[in-house]
Amino acid sequence: MPCICAIAGAIPPDYVDASYSSKTEKKASVDAEGNFDPKPVETTNTIIPEKLDGFINRYAEYTHDKWAFERIQNNWTFGEVLDENAKTHPMLRPYKTFSEKDKEIYRWPIKESIKAMIAWEWTLDKARDGDEDKAEKKAARKISQTAQATYDPSHGYNPQPIDISGMTLSRELQVECHTQV
Repeated sequence: MPCICAIAGAIPPDYVDASYSSKTEKKASVDAEGNFDPKPVETTNTIIPEKLDGFINRYAEYTHDKWAFERIQNNWTFGEVLDENAKTHPMLRPYKTFSEKDKEIYRWPIKESIKAMIAWEWTLDKARDGDEDKAEKKAARKISQTAQATYDPSHGYNPQPIDISGMTLSRELQVECHTQV
């Protein structure tokens, strides 16, 4: 999500359809006294299509791997407790070993972002169809509750987040993203 927002913010003004932005302009977030008054888009009744569950899980895992990779690069290691001085963290372990509660920590902001996008009338479609969803469901079934509860740090954890630095959006998608932000 931050990637999409950053891309949308970096698109030159000549890509913008000014008539669209006037319809979607966000209301002021400051009250009469100058205090912050958040006005998020209403998503209470927004339902995320089930077909996006696989994406949400994959993106949550990517987010964790990216965070863990950066921590490990800064000499952090797995530890039973969070210790800033010793640079240990109990979440420096594979995403698949997390409880559902811990996984939800990563899924929640992704779900909320998707709900906002749906409320703003975006459509989210996969660029190409493949067997990824079937493989993901099969792999998810293999992970037992005991695997989630038992993590042996002696086996090491080497997160390898997908490199998205070279990813680009088509001109059409850039136009659509920028006009809907």
